[in-house]
Amino acid sequence: MRYLKDPVIERWVLVAPGRELRPGAARPSRREGLAGDCPFCPGRESRTPPAVWTDPGSERAGWRVRVFANKYPALEGGHEVIVEHPDHDADLATLEHGDVVRVIAAYAARIEALYADGDIRYVQLFRNAGVAAGATQGHPHAQLLALPVVPPLVREELRGAAAVHAQQGACVYCELLRRSEDEGLVVHETRWHVALSPPAPRMPGETWILPRAHAATFRRDARIEDLAACVADVTRRVAGAFAEPAYTLLLHEAPRDGEDSPSYHWHFELLPRFNRYVRGRRKRFFIGFLVHRRVVPTFGQLSTEHSASDPVGGSVFWITRDRRVAVPG
Repeated sequence: MRYLKDPVIERWVLVAPGRELRPGAARPSRREGLAGDCPFCPGRESRTPPAVWTDPGSERAGWRVRVFANKYPALEGGHEVIVEHPDHDADLATLEHGDVVRVIAAYAARIEALYADGDIRYVQLFRNAGVAAGATQGHPHAQLLALPVVPPLVREELRGAAAVHAQQGACVYCELLRRSEDEGLVVHETRWHVALSPPAPRMPGETWILPRAHAATFRRDARIEDLAACVADVTRRVAGAFAEPAYTLLLHEAPRDGEDSPSYHWHFELLPRFNRYVRGRRKRFFIGFLVHRRVVPTFGQLSTEHSASDPVGGSVFWITRDRRVAVPG
């Protein structure tokens, strides 16, 4: 066993080799339980709220990307659904490059639009793919939450990055990019973006995507085509390594008042999810220090030749700063 520390926040990961071989270890799953009468498919637009934004271009559907208010919002007035393609079985891993560009452009456009409300401090973009990640619709889509507060994890990252910058005069994420090549952390790279395994991954396959040049916010990144290529490559690699896993894609960027931050660096985090998160009962207990527990391997040890039969499943113990932990049942 060994401990790994996140370079930005006080989060530790305990790596437990061998536990992936135990009987009943979880296997990634993406598509199970998602069949049915989909309200996001073309011709069923009346079953959702009216579109607030569309990218036209599909003769079949009349739209290529469609955005509307969530019919069952987590909060009033600031919860949107971004349907990423007319094809129900499409995915970022299978879309053509131009379609991924449209999706990334829609993310940026809608985040900027939601910030027009002066009361919004943070817009959270997340994409749950698969039952194990919490998706209730199989059609490819992402969601946006317009929040009056900054999420706790982003606050922690902002504080941690600011502390490093104050001590060393440098952005901790820029430093991570500089050393990632030497430490074998790079998964994929394009001209303007790098995908890497973080120094302390919380679960097998966790991958971050960062711009090479320092920037605190994603929504004004002008290199969308390059980013789309990087995102597509990473989702294809994860799909190949885990035989179409469930995963969550999260955007981390500076809030409204941090757009010019010299210490914070926007990035996407992709986290594969496993069956036990859904099927197991969520249990909570207390522990005296902040730690995540996961089973090897990291994404850097995986390749597109891996299949669903590979022993990559395992337990992850989620422990927050208030010492609560959620464990797969």
